[in-house]
Amino acid sequence: MKKILLSLILGLTAVAGMAQTTKTYNEKLVVTVNNVSTDSIPANIQITKNTDGTCDFSLKNFCLITKDEDEGVTDTTGVGTIVLKGVKMDTQDGINNISTEQTIAIVPGDDPKYDYWLAEEEGLLDEVPIVLSGKFSEDNLYVNIDINMVALEQKINVVVGQEKNVTTSINSVNACNENNHSIVVYTINGIRIANSNALSKGIYIIDGKKIIK
Repeated sequence: MKKILLSLILGLTAVAGMAQTTKTYNEKLVVTVNNVSTDSIPANIQITKNTDGTCDFSLKNFCLITKDEDEGVTDTTGVGTIVLKGVKMDTQDGINNISTEQTIAIVPGDDPKYDYWLAEEEGLLDEVPIVLSGKFSEDNLYVNIDINMVALEQKINVVVGQEKNVTTSINSVNACNENNHSIVVYTINGIRIANSNALSKGIYIIDGKKIIK
C-alpha cells in the first residue's frame, strides 16, 4: 500500500512539473495603420508555455488610436483581444523565439473603459490573418505582428517592446554567471549547483528568479 501511495505522489508531482506557466508582460507598443504610426502606448501581453513545446499568445484589449492634427482631436477605437494558440517556440541561449501564421477571430475586450468593440460586430473580425514573430526572455518581450483587417481594408503592424531589451537581459545573466563565482544557483527541483560557471542548457533559479539557459 505504501508503494502504491508513493507512486501516486510521484506521478502527481511529475504532472505538476509539466503544468502550463503563464507570464504577463507590461510592454509598450507602436501601431502602424496603412503606413501611419501612433505614439508608443502601454500594452498587456500574456504568454502561456504549453507542455507540447508551443505557447499561447494573448494581446488583451487592443485599440486603435487616431489623431486629427488639424483639429487636435484624438480618437480611440476598441478592437478586441487577440489570442494565438499553439505558437511555435524554439529556445536558444536563454531566449524563446516564437513565430506563427494564423487566421483567427478577434474577440471583444473586457476593459470597462470601452463600451464598444469592433469585434462585437457580427462577422466583421471573424477571419483575420495574422503573422507574428518575435522573442522573449523571463523579463522582456519583443514581437512584430502583422494584422490584415480585410473587412476594414486596413493593414496593421504592431511592434511590442524592443528587441535589444530581450538580448540585453540574457547577456547580463550570462555575464553574472561568468564573473561572479559566489553566485548561488539551484535547479528547478531545488538542488544547489556547485559550479555555476559550467551550466548546461536548462531552467535554473538564480537570485530567486527563474532563468532559462
